[in-house]
Amino acid sequence: MSILVEDARRWYNARACAGADMDFDPLARPETFSQVELASDMKTLRPVVLPLALAVAGAAAAVSSFGEQTYQFNRTPAPQVGWTYVRAKDHALDGRQKFTVDGKVMDDTKGGFEVHYQCKVEVLAVDKGRVTSEKLSFSKASANRGGEAQDLGLAGKTVKVDLTGPRPQIAPEGGGDLKGEQKGFLASEFAGTGPARRRAGLEGLLPERAVAVHDTWELPLEAVLPLLDLDWDEFKKEKFVVTATLEKVGPLYGTTCGTVSLKLDGKPQTMDGVPLTESVLHLAATLEFPLDGAAPYRSLDVNLELNVQGKGAKDGKERSVEYVRKVRFVEAWKPVE
Repeated sequence: MSILVEDARRWYNARACAGADMDFDPLARPETFSQVELASDMKTLRPVVLPLALAVAGAAAAVSSFGEQTYQFNRTPAPQVGWTYVRAKDHALDGRQKFTVDGKVMDDTKGGFEVHYQCKVEVLAVDKGRVTSEKLSFSKASANRGGEAQDLGLAGKTVKVDLTGPRPQIAPEGGGDLKGEQKGFLASEFAGTGPARRRAGLEGLLPERAVAVHDTWELPLEAVLPLLDLDWDEFKKEKFVVTATLEKVGPLYGTTCGTVSLKLDGKPQTMDGVPLTESVLHLAATLEFPLDGAAPYRSLDVNLELNVQGKGAKDGKERSVEYVRKVRFVEAWKPVE
């Protein structure tokens, strides 16, 4: 499936959260995403959608043998009932892909995608360290796909998300219905069906040992994949290493937080078995988290660039690939003013 189609499906396919009675399916309506909906048999790299699962809690300050102050991060923080905060997000993606088989163009797609929203979040229920119910009050929510801006119509609305049952339940407070686009957006960002909820293993980004400011530690790319929502097996095979650094410790929204940077510069060798003659994989991220874990406040700033070209034989056919993907993602959880 086309990578850009997967972006659209992830965001707008409301079947993922509420069942087959919903009639919005981007793949069944090609006119909806005419600029991005071209099929491809290539494996896909899904969008960077940055979830906010990493809460750094209870950092105990100590002094190393070199006289430096060190911080021991709590790798098992938990959300609390009653947490109330503003969540603001801006996510922009721009991409192009072109695939050929024996000289025949199978896919030549360009497209962009943007998401912008802000809402007040109230945590209503927690079970075993996982939020199971929350209330969302939106001040804005919009998207831009293929150059076409769209107001999602959620400003001024409050919805409740319930994750206690086998299927996520999303409903406006006080009754009423949500549109397919609204349900797909809410399912992806808040209700367990999209990257923003795929949080397993994110604690692995934090060091097990106490660290001082400017200390570094290495992470296998597998540890970062849940954070970035990358799903490309060949990345895992190539054993890329991400360098994490504790950049500083200081105030954030009235709490003390640690700022961690993630950096990766790599050169992928293949894409779906096609040898790459040119390749760039660049990741730069800055993550800020409260040290005591008593508040939800945090911020993220992520840049990802992937640019590859190559050609070669596979399954007896000559194939070529050109693929460009650029993502900028900024998100903050901050106090209610």
